[in-house]
Amino acid sequence: MPAMEKRGLASPNLLIAGFVKCGTTSIAKYLSRHPDVAVPLVKELYLLLDDGSPFKSMQPVIDALSLDGRAKSEPVGRYVDYFPKPLRSKYTLDATPYYYSQDVALGYAQENPDVRIIFLTREPASRLLSSYRFFKDMLQEFPDGTFEEFADALLDVGGARAAYRSRINKEFFRAAFDLQLKMGCYESHVARWVHHLGRSRVFVASVEELQDRPVAFMNRLCEFLAIDADVYRQFTFAPFMQSYDVRFPLLQKIGRRIAREDPMRYDRLCRYQSPFHRVANAWVRGALDRIYVAVQYKGRSAAGHASATERLREFYLPYNRKLKEQHGIDYVRSAGVGLGR
Repeated sequence: MPAMEKRGLASPNLLIAGFVKCGTTSIAKYLSRHPDVAVPLVKELYLLLDDGSPFKSMQPVIDALSLDGRAKSEPVGRYVDYFPKPLRSKYTLDATPYYYSQDVALGYAQENPDVRIIFLTREPASRLLSSYRFFKDMLQEFPDGTFEEFADALLDVGGARAAYRSRINKEFFRAAFDLQLKMGCYESHVARWVHHLGRSRVFVASVEELQDRPVAFMNRLCEFLAIDADVYRQFTFAPFMQSYDVRFPLLQKIGRRIAREDPMRYDRLCRYQSPFHRVANAWVRGALDRIYVAVQYKGRSAAGHASATERLREFYLPYNRKLKEQHGIDYVRSAGVGLGR
């Protein structure tokens, strides 16, 4: 793939390609504990991106990390440079959930038949509510307002979409907003990958299954990857990067400005995103995280969102029927809120 060749990258062969706020961080963290899966220092590498993609703005943030002892000013040359130790595992993982929309990522998988793909879904209206919380409250990047207003913008009620989008300052987050509604049309995206790669190379499952039956879920995933599932028989399945409503938005905004971008290092992932990811000492960072969340956590109630949720579920109904038909994942009936990211 030309984009890969320009950066001199070796081959990742396991991609978590979608979808945002569907538990991809949790699954990536669980897989990082398996001896047959090597993970880079950060969960999302943003390497297999189309030319001109706004998501490429994350690459300098990731490249600025001190990788394998090099000075931060020294450029990253190969995929293996993102890993803290030599690659001797069966799989090397890149968990960037925007890959589902990138032609470069799909083309890379087509040209490399050993690559396996993981897609995680979540009841679409619940996914949007979690995404709204994450981008508006926790990252402070989507405009202030209600979930009803967010849904109106996505559905372009009365031309609300353009006005809402114009209030998003950064190109990365405008691109994230642009994908929000259609991202939940899961089968339309998965079908494209299955068409080009074949069903045997694509794993599709729901975060609700992961939440309700984690051991069975990991057994299925390990069978798909042909790796030993014993690691997960006595495993603690803690969630990672969950969204919540913040109590003090101004405090969150100040914290975000001080902390700057979070490159999502595996060794610093926690249950809730916080501004202390830059603190190197694990004990101090954990203590600060707990104090901050205790102050800021307002909850994750869906109260007051019934009208928006109903309209979104109506929009997604034909796509949910196709998903149920093709993959047995049933969002035709209402589903509960699953794990975080």
